[in-house]
Amino acid sequence: MWIASSTQGLYLFNDVKGNFRGFKNVKGDHTTLSSNNLSRIIKRPDNKFWIITADAGINLFDPLSFQNKQFLKDKSGKDIFKEGVVSASFLSKSGLLWLGTNDGLAVFDEKLEQLQTFKNIDKVFQSDIQGIVEDKHGFVWISTDKGLIKFDYKNKNFKVYKISNGVQGKEFSTNAALALNNGLLVFGGNNGFNVFNPDELNDEIKSPELVFTDFTVLNKPYELANDIAYTDEITLTYKDYFFSIDFAVLDFTNPDQNSFEYKLEGFNDGWVSIGNKHQITFTNLNAGEYTLLVKGANSDGVWCKEPLALKITIVPPFWKTKWFYSLIIIVILLLFYAYIKWREKTLLKEKKLLETKVEERTLELKEEKQKVEHAHKEIKDSINYAKRIQEAILPLKETINLYLKDYFILYKPKDIVAGDFYWFYPLPKENSVLIAAVDCTGHGVPGAFMSMIGNEQLTKILNEKNITQPDEILNELHKGIRAALKQDLSHAETRDGMDLALCKYDYRYKKLWYSGANRPLWIIRNKELIEIKANKQPIGGLDGDYRTPFTNNEIQLQKGDSIYVFTDGYADQFGGQKGKKFMIKNFEKLLLEVNELAMDRQCTELDNRIENWKGQIEQVDDILVIGIKVN
Repeated sequence: MWIASSTQGLYLFNDVKGNFRGFKNVKGDHTTLSSNNLSRIIKRPDNKFWIITADAGINLFDPLSFQNKQFLKDKSGKDIFKEGVVSASFLSKSGLLWLGTNDGLAVFDEKLEQLQTFKNIDKVFQSDIQGIVEDKHGFVWISTDKGLIKFDYKNKNFKVYKISNGVQGKEFSTNAALALNNGLLVFGGNNGFNVFNPDELNDEIKSPELVFTDFTVLNKPYELANDIAYTDEITLTYKDYFFSIDFAVLDFTNPDQNSFEYKLEGFNDGWVSIGNKHQITFTNLNAGEYTLLVKGANSDGVWCKEPLALKITIVPPFWKTKWFYSLIIIVILLLFYAYIKWREKTLLKEKKLLETKVEERTLELKEEKQKVEHAHKEIKDSINYAKRIQEAILPLKETINLYLKDYFILYKPKDIVAGDFYWFYPLPKENSVLIAAVDCTGHGVPGAFMSMIGNEQLTKILNEKNITQPDEILNELHKGIRAALKQDLSHAETRDGMDLALCKYDYRYKKLWYSGANRPLWIIRNKELIEIKANKQPIGGLDGDYRTPFTNNEIQLQKGDSIYVFTDGYADQFGGQKGKKFMIKNFEKLLLEVNELAMDRQCTELDNRIENWKGQIEQVDDILVIGIKVN
């Protein structure tokens, strides 16, 4: 005889020898029982035992070898009985182990090592489970504190039988459940027990009937032509601002469990649940036509097939009727018409006075406009002429082509005239050329003046002083600009000057001498960018001679090198999706990206890229980029 104890584990009693052998939980030993608090022993067809604990999982025990296997978690890691205490259990014909706790129903599949709960199906499966059996069709019957449940595990359908269906009471006894060999099921409880054949139960669902039972206005009976139960339409006045309607489901098995919903079309967007209340009250509804729809359900939760309908019309007071509104509108229109006619006479008088003043003022404005247009034309003609002068001092590309084979100059002034300019001077005796990218203070007309001064000073240094080294040229240019702008005087105020990168390129021996004022030199060699930094000081300004001489950098070039000098306009251009600057890092990446293209193609790519970047945003500065390929 095998005996399960609620505190001392499992015992085997030998009636021949008259002794006991115990099997208990040993902490840390998973081959022993998972707990000494046992709930039930279920013998399986293979003669092994399911030993159900009340609080620590389940065990598969072999009574011949005394070997035990604990199941504390299923294959997915879900704890078995962590939340509830096991009170009922049952082994189905299919081998599923059904388990009932004080927190709901669960089933354990040994083959899959999977524990499944049913709380998500309905709240009824979260009740205190007392007994579990299976009928001959495989349906699981469960006694709970919320009624007797018939559960179709395969299709996840269920039905609850309550006192109204003949159940003995609200409370069942623990494990008082039995399936007899003749197919009858027995469930015991505090008020007796039920014996029934599941095949003989009539589960036909009948829809309940619903009727209106009473209608009151201002808490008093309201006289109708017919009883409210036979009335389809009611007409009220605006004075009947408070009324109530009663209704009932014609099912009196358990009337406290009947439930209702309503919707007042023209007022409610959806259905309103009112539980088991069977009266609705409305106050201060606006005049108009409404339709009240009411639905009811009996104690078994079966709803009526069609909602009960009642049309309610509330007549407005005369001052809210359409004819009164029409009268008010007509009166307002007549008054408005009279006001318009009076206003027209007044306006005609004022119009004549205004026309006289307007004609006089128009003649004055025309004269002023002509003066402005004439002045604007003179200014524009002057700027266009200045543009032609500025373009004339720029070196001709035909001259540059005589000395450089593969190069480009991307020149995009912001305005008609520019503050950026490029300068070129050939030195045929030295097999060299001088080339510079110059950024003068400002842009437009002020920048153009500075560019002409800068161009004149550079040419003067070469022609009169015969200086050809970039650093010496920049030192002389600094002195020349300060003298031209009178910046060496004590009361001088102008801080104008220029930044530039100046290169002397020996195309025979592939040598380069570079000096820069705030503008660097970039050389791209073997897909790597080499930066020769400039002196951090401008040409011109008010700092006088308190500065260091410009540095001369000598670089031995290699075939295939690309040389770039530029002003700050390209990197400072705003654009893109967020309207930010292009930035010097992006300019560097772009040159590395297009470096292997021919110089004319590079110029096109740079131009297209900055135009696409700029989009609809205005150009913020003059743009100048010069590139030379060493051949």
